[in-house]
Amino acid sequence: MSAEPLNIQEFNTITGLIFAQLHKAFPGAEDIDRTGIAKAMGVAGDDWSKHMLPSGRSFDKVLAYTIGWLNAEEYMKAYGAHPSQNVMLTTKGLAATNAVPSGLKESHWRLDGRRLRRLRQKHRQRLIQIDDRQRV
Repeated sequence: MSAEPLNIQEFNTITGLIFAQLHKAFPGAEDIDRTGIAKAMGVAGDDWSKHMLPSGRSFDKVLAYTIGWLNAEEYMKAYGAHPSQNVMLTTKGLAATNAVPSGLKESHWRLDGRRLRRLRQKHRQRLIQIDDRQRV
């Protein structure tokens, strides 16, 4: 059995570093620390286009393509002017890291008749107030 190709190893490393940053910020959004990723991968200096990774590709291209692919495949969502700015993990991204909060799992929201009745009884007064406001 052979090891994964170098380009896949580089993609996996960058993806793991991005997901770690975004998971720490979840449910908020933050800029991806591209300089931190470069340092973690042993990339020195500011001209990342000159740093060749073991796959023979430049670090700047592999980083840009990885960020672009993760956005295009909806593992994360960028809300900034650049695909690495104001980025948030999506449910798909959380699932990929096995870190979906229990409140987002389908079973958490599935309501059976007994649970629904208990919720109605527990919040009956609040529901009446909401209903009264809507009638006005």
